[in-house]
Amino acid sequence: MSFAKCLTALQIYGQLTPVEVEVHISRGMPGFSIVGMAATAVKEAKDRVRSAIINSDLEFSQQRVTVNLTPAHLPKSASTVDLAIAAALLMATNQIVTPTYRCMLVGELSLDGSVLGVLTGNAFAACAGQQNAVLIAATRPSPFAATLTISHLKELATLTQREPTQEAYIPVMSSITRWPLIQHQHYAKWVALVALAGRHHLLLTGPPGTGKTMLCEAMAELQPSLPFEHAFDNQCVLNDLPIGQPPFIAPHHSCSAAALIGGANQRPPLICLAHQGILFLDEIHEFSPHVLDQLRQPIEQGNVRISRAAFDTKLAADFQLIAATNPCKCGFLGSLKSTCQCSESAIQKHNARLSGPLLERFQLCLHVEAELPLSPNLCAINLNDHDTLRLTIDAYRQLQLNQRGQFNARLSLASIKQLQSIDQQEIERLEHQVAEGLLSYRRLLASLRVALTISELNDRRCGASDIQVAMAMQPS
Repeated sequence: MSFAKCLTALQIYGQLTPVEVEVHISRGMPGFSIVGMAATAVKEAKDRVRSAIINSDLEFSQQRVTVNLTPAHLPKSASTVDLAIAAALLMATNQIVTPTYRCMLVGELSLDGSVLGVLTGNAFAACAGQQNAVLIAATRPSPFAATLTISHLKELATLTQREPTQEAYIPVMSSITRWPLIQHQHYAKWVALVALAGRHHLLLTGPPGTGKTMLCEAMAELQPSLPFEHAFDNQCVLNDLPIGQPPFIAPHHSCSAAALIGGANQRPPLICLAHQGILFLDEIHEFSPHVLDQLRQPIEQGNVRISRAAFDTKLAADFQLIAATNPCKCGFLGSLKSTCQCSESAIQKHNARLSGPLLERFQLCLHVEAELPLSPNLCAINLNDHDTLRLTIDAYRQLQLNQRGQFNARLSLASIKQLQSIDQQEIERLEHQVAEGLLSYRRLLASLRVALTISELNDRRCGASDIQVAMAMQPS
């Protein structure tokens, strides 16, 4: 046999993509060439593979070796292709037996034949699971695919004598450490509960030191674990997270549009890493307005399409946006305890950094400073009991998915009108305000979505009082 092929996976344009490694051995001058738009890291594999095979007491072919990476039109730039190249070469020279099952080999080779571990083993396992393949790598067993763990190239010879293993899916719960530190602020805690339960986008404003950042970081701890399907999707974008734990991505305000939204590089953008989790923008007014405005379409659509001259790809980016900011440059505009020192022009310049269309996409907005009274009619849950809160959020999210197939934050007006649990006269009243130009359509939709979450958390029909509370929390 002078031809063999193996399956591997490489990160291409922000997502793991299956790549077929084909090896052909032919007569002619001895040589080793790699084709298929291979970058430097991949082309250097021929030296690593040659040394690893020789140092593993195996025979390296002295004929002409051609390695092809398909699909050939996509750029490939990772050293994790080493193991697949070596395996295909050994199969082509009949030194190892070709497995009867479909397998995906991933790993970089050391010169002595050792297989180096991959940092994102679950991500490669999810990719292998999509291809109905067994993952062969120096990694732990995963719940996303059957796995064979190897540590040295010599172990390829005994693959057919081993049985793949697959772990059960047991989500890892994040530890709760910050929520108990938030004293008082019961109204802010209730708003956080509503935002998490319906996955509503939330903006917190207020003077410095009032606990806005701590509250947002504490919200990440209350996120319920992901169901298997969502966790599987998350791992496919190279999220190096504990199994089943929702992501919490908090970039610095100096990040570029290419880092946040995506560009021509091979790394997944931050909004894709936040898929099924939270994207937290602390000090949102310090971000570049050009960068922030590019979030508008992904927020609405739950995905991002990156189009460049060389490629066009669509990536999942269904995240919950949470942001914190000061109301002005000095931070004390509207404060009850301190006087704002900013001029009118400075305040206008500060506010102009957050565009109106982006501001409208926040479905909840809260000024955090003084403790606001919380009516028992709005919340009957003990907001200090974090375990109960997480169970409540988890149960309500499951209820939304089971009944409507999506979270409240993404419900359309047509879907809301079909619900029996909301006052249809109130919807007509708000639609009349939209027709008169007193209310935007997006504000109408946001108010109804939030009001529905408030009413259902309190197990009652959504009426005028819930809609009034929801409208009062709309950004202005």
